[in-house]
Amino acid sequence: MALLTALSESERETGDGLGVMGLAERTGRDKSQVSRALHALEKVGFVERDPVTLRYRLGYGLFLLATRGIDRNLIQIGGPHLEAFSAETGETSHLCVLAGVGLLTIHSVSPPDHQFRAHGWVGQTVPAHRCSAGRAVLMDANQDFILSKFARVRFKWDAPKTVVSNPRTLHEQILIDRAQGYALEDEEFEADIVGAAAPIRNREGRILASLAVSAPKERKGGDRLHELGAAVKAAAEGISAALGQDVEPTQSFDQLEG
Repeated sequence: MALLTALSESERETGDGLGVMGLAERTGRDKSQVSRALHALEKVGFVERDPVTLRYRLGYGLFLLATRGIDRNLIQIGGPHLEAFSAETGETSHLCVLAGVGLLTIHSVSPPDHQFRAHGWVGQTVPAHRCSAGRAVLMDANQDFILSKFARVRFKWDAPKTVVSNPRTLHEQILIDRAQGYALEDEEFEADIVGAAAPIRNREGRILASLAVSAPKERKGGDRLHELGAAVKAAAEGISAALGQDVEPTQSFDQLEG
């Protein structure tokens, strides 16, 4: 716990992580003891080691554990809606939550008879700024929040199209997404793949997760992509209502957490 606390404090301070020596100094423990503990924590995904700097940071296994209670309720209530939405659209859909500056998929559904199926996404994280699902989770964030949270993020990504290239353009795109109520992606994450996503809110109107759908561009590209966006928005609002949302979406953008 002392090691995880030290890494958490380091991320708030610099975002660069800590090496074995730095962690030993912060926790007052022996270097070899720290090294063994980090190895065990890395095996379960609670910490991650940068292969270049050899520094450690908190891992997404820890984020997954921290959000497990929320995930269980979200999947239990949202799962049937997700299955109905995938059956209606004939496309793969996902429930996603924010994990640091990444996006964590907690549940996915693909129509069983569909040729295009997304496997292995549950428990995986991707850069939140590079997909519609990530921007949907961030839809209530103001500019200061985005500029601060993504200040150290490397925005380079191997994809055919680049719409978001820095924190400022990320916020500009979020404003567009917010105005239409859903976020879209067109080969920004992967070649020949398009997607749409909309926020899922809790009873207080705060964004809890996003409902996302992905499909081949040949099937859902062009004007059909906005139709998909409208459909995912309606489905996300249905899940929000099932979760008990009984107030209008919050306007407290500066209080967004993740």
